[in-house]
Amino acid sequence: MTRTLLELERELRGDGDDHSALPGPDRLDAIHLAGRRYRRRRRLASAGAGVATLALVAGLGWAVTGLGDGAAIGRDRSADRPVPTKLSPLAERALREIPGARKVSAYQVVLPDPDVVSEPELPIDPEVLVGEPIALPATSYAGVTSFPEGTFPEWLHDGVQRIERGGADPEEGWSVGTFAAGIHVSEGTAWLGCVAPGDGAGPSGEHDPCTPTLMHRTGDDLYVDWGMGTDDFLEEGSGMEIFGGRDDFTTSRPTKFWIAGVDGEVARVDFLLTDGGVVPGQVAYDTVSPGDSMFWANVPGELARVVTYGPDGAMLEVHPLKDCSTPVECEVR
Repeated sequence: MTRTLLELERELRGDGDDHSALPGPDRLDAIHLAGRRYRRRRRLASAGAGVATLALVAGLGWAVTGLGDGAAIGRDRSADRPVPTKLSPLAERALREIPGARKVSAYQVVLPDPDVVSEPELPIDPEVLVGEPIALPATSYAGVTSFPEGTFPEWLHDGVQRIERGGADPEEGWSVGTFAAGIHVSEGTAWLGCVAPGDGAGPSGEHDPCTPTLMHRTGDDLYVDWGMGTDDFLEEGSGMEIFGGRDDFTTSRPTKFWIAGVDGEVARVDFLLTDGGVVPGQVAYDTVSPGDSMFWANVPGELARVVTYGPDGAMLEVHPLKDCSTPVECEVR
């Protein structure tokens, strides 16, 4: 059974008598990661309801499956496992029977956007958006079990759920909304915006400092995908931070979508691959977050470092992708 973070907090404080479901030491990294995201979402609480029901492990599907196999520079050792070479039986059936399904790699299938709100819901109140969100050259994805029962055929929902439950410890629950069986569900274009805390605007009409946030649109409303995990990179004098590295299938070939940011003005950015390739990134200065630069790219390979340049063409910073060995470390590179 999956518990909410609020329930976990009560258990850790000792509220109540039943502690049998407390996770063991091998889940501390997962709790740390979920806690960091929970704190981030609590800071975004004014964006809408639903924070209190954020499941402890609901977000870990992306955190685990969205990270790469690693490379000599900035290696992600948390994902050292064999990469499948063919579609799972469930993915094969989804490709045959779900209208609009498409094969995007040797072992992955993407299902079309069902235009249904996935869970946990975190709608964004337009009043707390600073400026206009920017449409990114990337897609938001969720797992089949993120959606209410009935969104997909029973055989698909139950099949993915069985896989998610299959490796679970009876006392620790299981991850939900993962990309189990290699099946991703599109939620449409990913957007980058900045969400203000509090009620959004102060007496002068100027927004408080805001949090850069990835989001997607369902119907007429925007919903939170994830925050950056930290916003220290937006403080004056701080260095660059890199986030994401998740699978993306928006282009004609599978890529990893990376997003980064830094205080001050960046005019140009290059994403350098471990094989020597260079991918020019897109830059938004003083639009997403006032006075800051955010930049991103779809990278067809393993990212090694990100290099930024100022308006005069001078190099500003060379940021190697940080080595990491846990989902917590790999969240902010």
